[in-house]
Amino acid sequence: MRKLHFVSGDQASFRPVKLRAELLATALLVACLAAAPSHAQTQAAGPQTQSADPQIPAVATSDPDETTSAVGDIVVTANRRSETVQRVPISITAYSGTQMKQLGLYNASDIAKFTPAVSISQASPASTSINVRGVSQNNFSDHLEAPIAVYMDDAYIGSNGAISVPVYDMQRIEILRGPQGTLFGRNATGGLVQYISNGPSDHFEAYAEVSGGAYEYGKGFFQSEGAISGPLSDTVRARLSVATSNDAGPFHNGIGKDPGKVNEYAARLQLEADLDSRTVIKFIGNVDLTRNSTGPGYASIPSAPDADGLGVALGPNGIGTYANLAGTTPTVSSPCPGCELTGYKPGPNPFKGDNVNPGFFRRSIYGATIKLTHEFDGAELSSVSNYQNISKSVSLSSDASPSYFFYNYGTQQRYHQFSQELRVSGSSEKLKWVAGLYYLSMTGRYGVDGFFDLGPYIGATCTVPACITTGSPVQDFFRADYRMTDRTYSGFAQADYYITPKFFVTAGLRYTSDHKVMDYAWKDTLGFQTILTGGAPTVNYNPATAPSADRHFRNVSAKAQLNYVPREGVLLYAGYTRGHKGGNWSTPIFPPIDVPSLPHKQEVLTSYEAGTKLRFLDGKATLNVSGFYYDYKDYQAFAITGLIQKIFNVDANLYGGEAEFRINPTKGLDIAVNGALLHTVAKDVPLPVGRLADRRFPDASKLMMGGLVRYSFSALDGKVGTQATVNYVGGHYLTVLNEPVNYQKAYVTSDLRLDYAPDGGQFTAALFVRNVTNNFHRVFGLDVAALSYTQAVYAPPRTFGATIGWKY
Repeated sequence: MRKLHFVSGDQASFRPVKLRAELLATALLVACLAAAPSHAQTQAAGPQTQSADPQIPAVATSDPDETTSAVGDIVVTANRRSETVQRVPISITAYSGTQMKQLGLYNASDIAKFTPAVSISQASPASTSINVRGVSQNNFSDHLEAPIAVYMDDAYIGSNGAISVPVYDMQRIEILRGPQGTLFGRNATGGLVQYISNGPSDHFEAYAEVSGGAYEYGKGFFQSEGAISGPLSDTVRARLSVATSNDAGPFHNGIGKDPGKVNEYAARLQLEADLDSRTVIKFIGNVDLTRNSTGPGYASIPSAPDADGLGVALGPNGIGTYANLAGTTPTVSSPCPGCELTGYKPGPNPFKGDNVNPGFFRRSIYGATIKLTHEFDGAELSSVSNYQNISKSVSLSSDASPSYFFYNYGTQQRYHQFSQELRVSGSSEKLKWVAGLYYLSMTGRYGVDGFFDLGPYIGATCTVPACITTGSPVQDFFRADYRMTDRTYSGFAQADYYITPKFFVTAGLRYTSDHKVMDYAWKDTLGFQTILTGGAPTVNYNPATAPSADRHFRNVSAKAQLNYVPREGVLLYAGYTRGHKGGNWSTPIFPPIDVPSLPHKQEVLTSYEAGTKLRFLDGKATLNVSGFYYDYKDYQAFAITGLIQKIFNVDANLYGGEAEFRINPTKGLDIAVNGALLHTVAKDVPLPVGRLADRRFPDASKLMMGGLVRYSFSALDGKVGTQATVNYVGGHYLTVLNEPVNYQKAYVTSDLRLDYAPDGGQFTAALFVRNVTNNFHRVFGLDVAALSYTQAVYAPPRTFGATIGWKY
């Protein structure tokens, strides 16, 4: 496997050496994993857990004092009630807070490594993409919602700008695969990620944890988190949790400040009170502040459009030809082999470059949730009220070069939302049910701007800051300001009916009414591009100028499923699910602005899925397998066509399967393996030149596999844990247009961890290495080959670190 995808000529001779080094390191790691069982001892079967569901027999689980990291069955609320994972008839992976600490999982991206058919990546600190079974939203516009819903403590997070926050003091994280529209509704077309934090305790407890380390190229990071919790009176409890992240990033800038630096501070306060013996109210207030941070760390890949207008990497000796945006000649060419129009030729290391504008990132998030639960005879009422406020500004150099070509791309966001959900649930001998009403209000004000120097098209590249203020040689400045409001009402119900103690059916419906209004204003400030294209220097798109700026979306999500428990530890299910994602608008900043193409329709995903969940070997092992087929209508595909941001609707099909195997064969040994196969096709995707072609979904690998081995044993008056993980991700495209430049080759990554806890369990310490073989692979790509380059974001390089923890 090649470590570097773009190297200069004098580096090419080292490729075989790097390839052999990576294969050797991976082979040694696999050999260590295979040898681990020889040190283990036999463990007796775990104790029986009492089933909360009288229709599903109890099953054995591992002894929590021995090993809970891989096999322990945890309680989740995927069906809006408490059940263990093995009893929930849907595809779900969940990790408790204890498991996360044991395995060294610090965020959702870490958990995705252990979850089949799931990947989570960040194009920047303000933009997170979650991909579940190939379904994702890789558009970076702030006003768009993703098809993978994210919930924090039962409250929906409507803004993508609020997803990439620290994950700390967690009780558990749940990842649900497949449409979840009936119970969770809002844009859960492809799945759901649910974070549940630790709540106030009825006894005093506290913990603190600090982590620090360095990246392969010398930059460091420091993270901390902690909490204190306990009773304030006989009926009132409280918990205060805090977290900090001071990350210098792995990037080195040869001409100024380094991009990718993040300083983030978060806190969560919870107050819980018993109003009476049946009523509990909880307040959750949270704040997340990012300050003194630079813009995201992009790398630049010199590229040029092919006959279809799709970007192709130039390589070290390539010369690109481009349409002349200044209009003085029909075309222009890159001035040197393997370089961009400005003459810049990036080096082979994507973490080292020369960036004239490292930019900045600033964000403030404030939120409050009030949860009220009341138990009736045979039923429970739940009320969840939530408010969120987000303020965010990002600035970056789009071309990540020493030139002033595309000097600045900036976004601003001012957003707030309010949601209210009322749920009533109950159960009897044959029926378990939940029904509710939901309201959501979202209002956002957004700004996007781009400062663009046309000098390279007339042979006069701008090289000094004065160009920004003097307008020399040729400049243009585009700006879009827009406001979007969304008001949503829905009602839902779902029930399990037990025809026999072993056979039950599930049925659910959700009706949603969604009203969205867009007010979009665009301006070509200096007018140069407008003169060339013949378009107007301003565009105003709102309900007064276009009826399509005021739209209603109404839909019905549905679920019908058969479930069968033939014997203890076996669950079979097969069913149909239908989910939706509301329509929206594109908000481009590059001209010409094509007003009729701004709106796009809602998408509808119909899923057919069957699966089984098994627990065997006296509760020491679990195997969960599922297969699915998706019929996708009006899939919302995002692409850069030339220079224009567009979202268009196309039909699509996806099908595949996934498996998770976990086993605790002997005392102290945990093994977990997962894998997923996936086939995707988006039909008749319009390419930049107008030709229609079938394309693969973005970030949708045909094959993904992961493995974990953890062995813990008594030593040094405590317990020592050793851990190794390996992940394989097959080749895939980073965008739906499938540009050759945005094809990421298959890669393998591996992580190592060593931890120690002295007897008594009050202190813990760990050493870790992530991406042991220092594999270079991209998690985001944006083809702007019309400007002679492609943006790329790489996963972190090899990272070394240590963690120290304390609890009381």
